[in-house]
Amino acid sequence: MYSLETICHTNIKKSRLFDIIRIKSSAWKYPLEEQLQWIDKNITSSDIHCILKSDNIDVAYLNLIDINLIIDNSLYKGYGIGNVCSKAKGQGYGSALMENVNLYIKQCARVGMLFCKNDLLSFYARFGWIEVPQARFQISMNFANANIMVYNCPNDFHCLKFRGLYF
Repeated sequence: MYSLETICHTNIKKSRLFDIIRIKSSAWKYPLEEQLQWIDKNITSSDIHCILKSDNIDVAYLNLIDINLIIDNSLYKGYGIGNVCSKAKGQGYGSALMENVNLYIKQCARVGMLFCKNDLLSFYARFGWIEVPQARFQISMNFANANIMVYNCPNDFHCLKFRGLYF
């Protein structure tokens, strides 16, 4: 049985950050101090930590970055998806995490956005994420080897604008 724990960064306790770093360390082998510095530098008080639990054990993690998007000249609140990882590959944790986070994004009436490499497009597409053709987006940063995908977004939009940092 899966459940999703969401914690606003402003409310997170240090012990829960250490739990998150344990999950992240399965994917990225950075020392504890570097992980803490990265979180301090890149996660704002309004961002959300999402921890997937299986039978009350932490098994996967991602963070939701509080963002604003302009879609066809209308402002939308959104969540940028970052740091998607799990304790073990091939166990279905990533799929369960995305299914639960998709529900959360819809419940919050937000648009989801993520940057991903070519080899992950099909993974996210399985959960209803749509790739945005490069001709239909304008972003404020220069990025390479990544694609933009959206979720819970108005259909058939012409232009998506994002003025923020890569997450």
